[in-house]
Formats: sequence, C-alpha cells, structure tokens
Amino acid sequence: MKNETAMKNKRVLLGQWLKLRNRRSALFIVLSCISGVTVSCTSGERLDAADTEFGVVATGGGGSDRLSVSAVSASHDDGNVPQNTLDGSLATRWSALGHGQYITFDLGSSKVVGNIKVAWYKGNQRVADFKIRVGNSTASLTTVFDGSSSGNTLNLETYNFTDVEARYVRITGFGNTSNNWNSITEVELYGADGGGGGGYPSSLLDLSVWELTLPIPESYDPDNPKDVYQPELETYQHDTYFHLNDAATAVVFRAHAGGTTTPNSSYPRSELREMERGYSGTKPKASWSTNSGTHTMYIKQAITHLPDVKRHVVAGQIHDSSDDVIVFRLENKKLFLELDGKDGPTLTSNYNLGDVFEVKFVAHDGVIDVYYNDMNNVFWTYSASAANTSGCYFKAGCYTQSNPSRGDAPSAYGEVEIYDLWVSHQ
Repeated sequence: MKNETAMKNKRVLLGQWLKLRNRRSALFIVLSCISGVTVSCTSGERLDAADTEFGVVATGGGGSDRLSVSAVSASHDDGNVPQNTLDGSLATRWSALGHGQYITFDLGSSKVVGNIKVAWYKGNQRVADFKIRVGNSTASLTTVFDGSSSGNTLNLETYNFTDVEARYVRITGFGNTSNNWNSITEVELYGADGGGGGGYPSSLLDLSVWELTLPIPESYDPDNPKDVYQPELETYQHDTYFHLNDAATAVVFRAHAGGTTTPNSSYPRSELREMERGYSGTKPKASWSTNSGTHTMYIKQAITHLPDVKRHVVAGQIHDSSDDVIVFRLENKKLFLELDGKDGPTLTSNYNLGDVFEVKFVAHDGVIDVYYNDMNNVFWTYSASAANTSGCYFKAGCYTQSNPSRGDAPSAYGEVEIYDLWVSHQ
C-alpha cells in the first residue's frame, strides 16, 4: 500500500462534519462557515437539512470543457434567486412556481455547448419535467432536450445533446411529480469554445466521489498501478484506458490482461473506487455498513469487449473491508451475480457485447437488493450472512478477470462503457 498523504484543502473539514448529517442545525452551521452561503427560506418551498446530502459541490477545476457563465436571470423567483445555481452549493437554489417558468444562462458570446449538468432540489424524492433550449438570441431558442430528471439523486445529473453553437442556455420547468414548483440547486455548462463538446469523462459522469485505478504502472512506484484522485481526476483522461467514446455518450474503461495489478489481485482493472464526498487526495475512503442506513449505486452501462481466452469481466461491485461481497460479472454470454466468490443468480444467459443495460445495488438492513433493467422492482435480494458486513464501498468500471497465466496475450483486454453512474447514502 502506498503512504497516504494528508489533505490540503477545506474539504477535509466538510467530510468530517458530513457525518453529522442527522444533526441538522450543526450541519447547516458548518456548511455556512465553509461555503460562505446564506440559506434563504423566505417564501415558497421550505429548505430542510434532510433534503441535502451535502452542502458544497465539487464543481471541478480548470478543464477547457467547462464553460463560464457571464450572467444568469430567470422569469421569476420566490426569493431563492437564479444566482444560487452558480454558487457551488447544494444548500441554495433557484425556485419559481408554475408551468413554464425558466432560468437563462448567458455565456457572454456564442460557444459550442455539448451538455449541461443540473442538480434538482429534492431530486431524490420527485421527478422534474423540463426542457433545455439554446440559441444566440433569447427571442429565438431551439429545444435540444425535452425530458425529466431521474428522481434518484440530489447530485448533478448530466443531460447530453448534439453540440450546438449558442450564447444562451435556458431551462424551462413544468413542475414535478409532487407539485408545480421548479427548483434547481446547481447548474454546470459544458462544451468547448469554437468546437467540440467537452473531452473529459467528468463532463459526463459525476466523479467527485471516486478515485480511479488504471492498469499501468505508477511513475514513482512501477510495482503498483496508477491511481488518480480528485482534484486531478476532474480534468483527467487516458486515450486508451479512460476516455469518452466517439459519440461522447459514455466513458470507456479498458484493462488489458498484461496490465499492472493491485497488491491483492492478479487481475488488471480500469475501475473507480468510492471515496467520501468532498474528498481530495488519498483520504478519506468511503467505508459504510450494510446494516446501517441505505446505500445505493446505479449504473447504466455496456460491456463492449472481452479477453480472447478467459472471456470474463467484472463490471460493478460492492467490496467490504476484506473482499468483494457481490459483483456484476460476464463470462462469455452469461451475465450474472457473483456472491462472495460463488456464482449467484443469472441476469441473462445470452448477453451480446455492446448491449446497454441498467443495474442497481441497494444495501440496507443487512441485505442487498439487486435491480436489473427494471429500476422499480427488485430482481433479487442477497440476504445471506455475507451480505451483512461493514467497511463497504462501491466500485464501477472494467475489472478484467484474466492475465497471461490464464492463456491470454498481454494485449488482450476487457472493456466497459458507462453511460450513467451515481451513488447515494441515506
């Protein structure tokens, strides 16, 4: 194991205090001190501490794909002003009541816009209906997205559309599944000045709670694989092992059979490992118990390539303090659950490479519910004693289950594309 360096920014304090989430008044005092924000609850929808998972958004650093906003305005607000969507905090918001209320972001000049990220107030409790419109004049806007939020998270969600040149980006709300309020806590716009639609994986996936392990040697420690942490991860890509696909709709994770492995495994990986929210550097790592709280990971993905001889890939897992607990695994055409190292229920016996599928783990009360394609109904529940465990964290990406000793050439590889990924803890 490498020596872990100490954090050197304010997120350390935030990460420690987030453990006080249920002690609401203490949490809001700390958030106000760290982020410098004042929570406004003058009218309209009431902001409650239970509605925010954390108070400060890791908004990324320095990538050319992140667009600067010169001004923001709205058709109306209830005292929660549109400027709150750009302050880097999930503890503030813009809110307006009624179908057709909108918020407009002025980029100052025409830019190429490829996608936007939006965090919705009470986004884990209700589904918001909205349109995204863009143009070089507010009098002539074109709809590039017409849909809904997931209803699953308080964090930033990414909405992709065909790259388009525009000065103005407008989000028009049509209420939500609970009422006619339109409430947004945070917005980020992505693209590239004069062309392109954003090149970093972070422009598609929220990587603020992840660190990345790649199957290539660390420059200062060639016996161990390369690890990439925040804030470096926010503007990191690798042309072979970690990058956007050609359509910029998914993040590609690739691991070749001859790759550098972690100390406790003989197999290579290009894989994300869950960290505490707001982390920086190598600490703190996520560590939770399946019998305390509810812990969820959702992945929309496709397995796109398998090694030539041992055609096995792991594409998502829950790991505890000692070993993997439950994983999504593909062997040839059989996509199934592996449980504590043993074969479990089959998801499909006829998986075709490139098929997009959705999966979800929900750990609670000492058991793990598994969802497959239908996110509203549990596919299977892991209730054995091995599911009641601690020191847990999520992993997602490509963990290739082969190496040259298994008969594969060093260049043989596994590959996974992830279209959407999020985690939540309640």
